[in-house]
Amino acid sequence: MLDSPELLTSLGVIDNSVLDFHSDKLDRYDKASDEATLDLLYKSRDGLNAYGPEGLDGQELLSWKIVAWFFDDLIRQSEFDYGSYRVNQISGVMVNMPQFPTDRHQIVDQRSAQRYLSRLSEFARVIEEVRTRVLDDRDNGTVPPDFIIQGALNGMRQFVEGGASTNPLVTTLQERLEKVASIDEKRVLEIIQQASELFDEKVLPQYAEMIVVFEQSLEESDHSAGIWRLPQGDDIQKSALRSNNSTTLSADEIHQLGLQEVARIAVEMDKIVVVQGLIDGPLVDRIRRLMTLPEHNWPNTDEGRKQQIAYLNQVNDEIMGVVEDYFITIPPQPLEILRVPEYSQDSAPGGYYQPPSLDGPTAGRFYIN
Repeated sequence: MLDSPELLTSLGVIDNSVLDFHSDKLDRYDKASDEATLDLLYKSRDGLNAYGPEGLDGQELLSWKIVAWFFDDLIRQSEFDYGSYRVNQISGVMVNMPQFPTDRHQIVDQRSAQRYLSRLSEFARVIEEVRTRVLDDRDNGTVPPDFIIQGALNGMRQFVEGGASTNPLVTTLQERLEKVASIDEKRVLEIIQQASELFDEKVLPQYAEMIVVFEQSLEESDHSAGIWRLPQGDDIQKSALRSNNSTTLSADEIHQLGLQEVARIAVEMDKIVVVQGLIDGPLVDRIRRLMTLPEHNWPNTDEGRKQQIAYLNQVNDEIMGVVEDYFITIPPQPLEILRVPEYSQDSAPGGYYQPPSLDGPTAGRFYIN
C-alpha cells in the first residue's frame, strides 16, 4: 500500500494531512516496478508459512488456506509476462487514469491544487512507461485483436480531441477550484493556465505517441479473439480457468457445464416470455423482440440518460429504505450515479463502480453508460 500513491488516495484517510507524502505522485508502471511487486509477493507467501497451516484449526485454518490460495493464484497469474492486453477499450491505464485525478484527488486548498498539477505531470510519465511496456508486449507476440485496438484508439482520440480547452482534466478542475474559499479568483486562473500548459505540452504528446503505436499495431493484428493467439495461450487459459472457478476442470468440461446450464435456464426463460405474450418462434427471437419494446429502453440521447439515472436513483433510494432490515453495518458514504464520461462512452462497458474513500470525502460512484 505504501508503494501505491493511487491506492492511498483511493482509501483516503491521510490525504491532505501531516502524513501525506503521496498525493503529488502516481504509481509506477515500468517493468522493474512489476518485478519488485512480484518479489514482495513471493516473500509474503513464504512469510505466510510461519503462521501455519500447522497448529491451526477451525476458522483460523480456513483463513490461512484462503490467503495462501489467493497468494498462490496471484503468483500463477504472474508467470505470464505477455499474457494480457495492457491497453484496451474498457480497462487499463488509458481508461482508468483520466478519471483518477478528476474523481479521486481531493482539492481542499492551494497545496492540494498544486499536488493535482504534479499528478498531471506524472500522468505523462505513466503513459510513457505504459507505452514502453506495450511495445515490449508487441515485440514478444502479444498484439490485441483489431476490434480491441480500434476501441482503444477511439477512446484515446476522443479524450484528447480539442486539447486542454475541452479536456476534463482541465475543465473539471476549474469547477472544483471555485468551490475552495481559500483560493482567490486570480490564483484559480493561474492554476487553470498551468494545468492547460501541462496537458498540451506533456500529456497530449504522450497520447499522440501511444495512438501511433496502436495504429501501427492495427496493421499487425487480425480479428481472431481467442487466447490461443498469444504466446503460451493454452497455459494462460488453464491458469485463468483455475483462478476464476478454483477447480482444475478443463475448458471442455466447463464448456459442457455451461451448455447444460443454458439448456436448463432456457426452459425457465421460455415460461416467462410466454406469460409476456410472446409465444411463436425460437426463444432467442422472442427475447430480442422483448428487448426492443419501448418500455424496456431509454432513448440514446442526453435526455434519455437523465431518465435512466433518475430511475437508478429511485431504485437506490428504495433499496436504502429497507437496507437496515438486512444489514447491521450501513456504509456512511453516499452513492452517486453518474453517466460515463462522454469521451469514453463509445468504448466503455455498460456500467462500472468506483468505491468510496474510507474517510468519507469521496462518495461511491456508479457510472452508467
